[in-house]
Amino acid sequence: MGCALAFACTVKYVGSYSLGSGKHLLQNYLFDAQVDPSWRDIVARILGPLFSFSAGGAGGIFAPSLASGAAVGGWIAQWFDPSRGEFNVLVLAGMTAFLTGVSRSPFTSAILVLEMTDRHSVIFQLMYAAMVANLIGSFIDRKSYYERMKIRLLNAMGVGVAPKEAPEGGGSGFGLG
Repeated sequence: MGCALAFACTVKYVGSYSLGSGKHLLQNYLFDAQVDPSWRDIVARILGPLFSFSAGGAGGIFAPSLASGAAVGGWIAQWFDPSRGEFNVLVLAGMTAFLTGVSRSPFTSAILVLEMTDRHSVIFQLMYAAMVANLIGSFIDRKSYYERMKIRLLNAMGVGVAPKEAPEGGGSGFGLG
């Protein structure tokens, strides 16, 4: 009940971008002639799905992550007074980076956004955003969202999961040593 009330307050005070999968935000950010990104869009796209899922609403991870990343990318893009094409590239980079931060799969995230948008000319920018997001995400938490959910599920089933030991010599955690 508390999460449902928090969701309703989020919609009322932050805006309608907190509703749904984020398709409306993506269409607005990528295709409207004039876009006015706001910090409220970021808060709406992060808190809306969080409260909705916590209250028992159906949903997934990919669409909300892509929409949240678009909101972050659009908000950052406005700092640089970009052309419309540059704005779109920064929105796509935000989508890729946010999805990579959640899933910890940089190549998959970049290819997913690339295939969704059919903008093959931005592959290097998307891969760069994904690699930086993966690096930052690894510093924040070594486990991905999916790995945490797997451990939680196995523990709930009574199977349990022993944590992996650090490799001899420490290692970097990035598969490099």
